[in-house]
Amino acid sequence: ANMIGISYDATIAAEYRGLWMRMTTDPSVIAEVNHEARKLYTTMDIYHAVEMATGVPASFVAVVHNRESDADFTTNLANGAPLTARTIHVPAGRPPTGSPPFSWTEAAIDALTYEGLVGHRNWTLEFTCYALERYNGFGYRLYYNEPSPYLWSGSNIQQPGKYIADGQFNRTAYDTQLGCLPLIAALWVLDPSLRIPMEGITPMPTQPIPQPQPKRDPTMPTPRPSPPPIAAPIAVFGGGLLAAYLYLKDQVDAVIHQLLHFLGLV
Repeated sequence: ANMIGISYDATIAAEYRGLWMRMTTDPSVIAEVNHEARKLYTTMDIYHAVEMATGVPASFVAVVHNRESDADFTTNLANGAPLTARTIHVPAGRPPTGSPPFSWTEAAIDALTYEGLVGHRNWTLEFTCYALERYNGFGYRLYYNEPSPYLWSGSNIQQPGKYIADGQFNRTAYDTQLGCLPLIAALWVLDPSLRIPMEGITPMPTQPIPQPQPKRDPTMPTPRPSPPPIAAPIAVFGGGLLAAYLYLKDQVDAVIHQLLHFLGLV
């Protein structure tokens, strides 16, 4: 894939993978990350509807929505502009058809179509990082050789420097808005079904494999049901720890799935 002169290939995928594995969330923003992740999760059904229409993962849509407009459903996913008119700033004139006011879902589908993401089938963690950077622009990479805060703000990967307006870069400014990847990490803790696999990792099926139920001995007393699990608070200590855990778990899951397939159980 090639978007605005930046190719998605094995080299850039390895760069994103390495940064993700090293990422840790800044302890000073962990509470904010968890709060924002829970807020996004309450409207995940809307993001899932966009995923069904476009193929773009719900967690990608959610964190872009948060970054562009603080997850305000009266604004355009393209750039946070009001839905009462077509966009004026980059990308301008969106949506190009229909009459305002636009619905949030209508404008979101248009924004993802404009970005060339609709219909992409091989969504991986690495491509997600690429698509996020492409969404905001490659200026940090091309002109200042630093990781984009659009992805990494709020983590140890972030460096000083920020576009304070379109085309205006301030080398000492520090982006205080949460980046997309610490939020994605938190969302994946909240709901593992939102996870996007790393390249080369085959995810397990989302539906559990049916298992035969053992017959109960009628002479034995009926077992008491187990108490429901206690919900633990989310503590996102960083994408590195989470990534390492998910990476190893995916490898084990893939081996188990292949074994079950070999035995004819799936």
